[in-house]
Amino acid sequence: MNYENIVVKEGEISEIILNRPKKLNSLNAPLKRELAIAFENLGKDGSVRCIVLSGMAGNFSSGQDINEIASYSGKDVKGWVEGLKKMFDAVRYTDKPTIASLEGYSTGAGLQISLLCDIRVSSLGAKIGLPEINIGIPSITGSQFLRMLGIPIPKINDLVMTGKFITATEAKEIGIVNYLAPEGQSHSVAMEIAKGIISKPLTALKVQKRYLRKMTEELYNDSFRFAAEADAEVFDSGEPGRIMSSFLKK
Repeated sequence: MNYENIVVKEGEISEIILNRPKKLNSLNAPLKRELAIAFENLGKDGSVRCIVLSGMAGNFSSGQDINEIASYSGKDVKGWVEGLKKMFDAVRYTDKPTIASLEGYSTGAGLQISLLCDIRVSSLGAKIGLPEINIGIPSITGSQFLRMLGIPIPKINDLVMTGKFITATEAKEIGIVNYLAPEGQSHSVAMEIAKGIISKPLTALKVQKRYLRKMTEELYNDSFRFAAEADAEVFDSGEPGRIMSSFLKK
């Protein structure tokens, strides 16, 4: 398949690279669809043993493309959340081990994609956070995905209510990131980890992933029910539209 918003490199260790560099690899509807298709296709390929996810030009992803949602009202939220869920499902439910390589902006829904990967490697220079509150949107799925990782609720509160960025070092200390790498080298570290993983027995890895998903399945499904209700409420208030319109004008 020809992709416009991602790059796919197939192999025993396959790579998916988010490819909207002029937009900090922000997520629009076409990219979300392509990402879901790529994960589904690689998941069906018996020759693929591991998937490494990264972003083009020094950034992982800055999250949702706000140009796409600035004019939304509550009635638009259902389709938007469904599109996000389809993308997130494709990442979560692949049987292949997944590793996210974080560089630069790794924020919002972009960070959330990485939270559904099995392992996260972050450059020391990465900017990590869930800043949705700054544009009038609660980070419902982001909060829940952090909880699924066992991040303490006080830490979640701090991230989602202040919208601040944290360093990769702090992200590792609280359990968001598994490995640190020098700036610009998260990809090479991720590839080395992938080489170790593909040496492990295939069936055991598949069963292990299935059990790990089962441990958090209720939390995962709840996050989308809450998100649809919460996002409809805030978009109907008009706050996100006013904030995003002002930001885009600047």
